[in-house]
Amino acid sequence: RFQPGFYPGPELTQEHVAECIKRLRCDYCEGSLRDRMDKLVPRPAGARIAHIRVPEPLDIGRALGRRQELSESEVEALVGELRRRMQAALDRLNAELAGEGSRIGFANPLQ
Repeated sequence: RFQPGFYPGPELTQEHVAECIKRLRCDYCEGSLRDRMDKLVPRPAGARIAHIRVPEPLDIGRALGRRQELSESEVEALVGELRRRMQAALDRLNAELAGEGSRIGFANPLQ
């Protein structure tokens, strides 16, 4: 069940390694209560920290004006703007985190 195509990058993250170990445990470790629980209950690969950013909100009220509904093209434009703002927030967050250097990675032996 291990597919090298799932991990095409030059590095495996801590989560990738944990995923592979869990898959091996599920396939080959059976019998004890702990083995059965490990199949059902997810276990984190390490400590978790949530980094949350919120993009600038959209003013839907201004887009609506005095109308009750938006046209399909207006909705698509608003969704596109929301996606752009969310991607910009993610890009800024990734740039911040890259500077910290706290990401754990391993060379990918599958390449």
